[in-house]
Amino acid sequence: MEKLNKILTYLESIIDTDHLDHVEHVLQNVIDYQPQDTIPLRVSYPCPEWAPYPYPETVNDMAKMMYNELVAALPSIEAKDYGIPMIRANYGVGTFASLFGLKSRILSTNLPWVDHLENDDEVRRLIEKGIPSLENGFGKQVALTHEFYREQLAKYPKCSKYIHIYHPDLQGPFDDAHLIYGPEIYTALYDDDELISELLTLITDTYIKFMEWIKPQITDGANGNCYHWGTIYGGNIVLRDDSPVNLSSDMYQEFAKKYDDRLLAHFKTGSMHFCGRADQWIFDMIESKNLRALNFGHMEKLVFGMEYLEFLKPALQKHHMPIVGYTLLQKEMDSFDFHKFNCGINYAVAFASKHDAMEALQKYCK
Repeated sequence: MEKLNKILTYLESIIDTDHLDHVEHVLQNVIDYQPQDTIPLRVSYPCPEWAPYPYPETVNDMAKMMYNELVAALPSIEAKDYGIPMIRANYGVGTFASLFGLKSRILSTNLPWVDHLENDDEVRRLIEKGIPSLENGFGKQVALTHEFYREQLAKYPKCSKYIHIYHPDLQGPFDDAHLIYGPEIYTALYDDDELISELLTLITDTYIKFMEWIKPQITDGANGNCYHWGTIYGGNIVLRDDSPVNLSSDMYQEFAKKYDDRLLAHFKTGSMHFCGRADQWIFDMIESKNLRALNFGHMEKLVFGMEYLEFLKPALQKHHMPIVGYTLLQKEMDSFDFHKFNCGINYAVAFASKHDAMEALQKYCK
């Protein structure tokens, strides 16, 4: 608790409320697809003076988890970039799957890995049980963590107002089905599509119940937006479609988009994340009626940058679809044409040092 109180005291002393109010305005313009007169750049960098705990130590210690989350949020307060400080209950990709009794294992200091079910009979029994208790697995711990976060922030008025709590990583319906069923899910789409559809329906029903339960515990943004990953996302949820990147366009429509669209409609719009490019269905996703923003996870050995944005630009402009938290590499910045992409987009760059980050903010954002 001593380290947690120390970083909260520090953040309380340096929060610039006028700057963070301005950042909210700029990022709202990104969501609204308005042209920018600045480059909305969010930075990250190592903070050796605030060394985080190894991840395994945080799973059973909410104070250490909160401390690590605050360390990750610190650059947006300290460097005064175009990010928003926020924290979440970080129990890994298996948070949602744990409601159904699946266990997560921590390998070394990495985030947890989920042990999937062994066979179709186990999947059928899971489906037969229906929607599980929302306090199963990590469910109750997530709620307790949110409560702990609010209690600690309440001791520091500026932190309480300007450091937001965002919803945990619940993945998306097909991602969760993949975690529960295992890698054989891709062949099961052909061999037993009815079973997978039943599993996806149960996951979607449970997702709605769980998200409705935790919504009052977290901080939503203004104008029907939500805080997530250090910025503002359009709509009230952020879904993940990492596993569907391996699907064809037809399979994506049947086993991913249908269930994503149901969640986006239920929560009155939302945003989508996926790692990779998914050229085979990205334009189908952009057509989603209740989709308000996209986010891509940068992956090595795939072409991103100017070439990828040019590929997407006509569809994005047609639908006024913003890209939130677009990852640029530090080495790409000097060759990137920010004037060409100054509408409906904000950027995230990881720097090797605080000095490099501050220098870039002066060069590109001032």
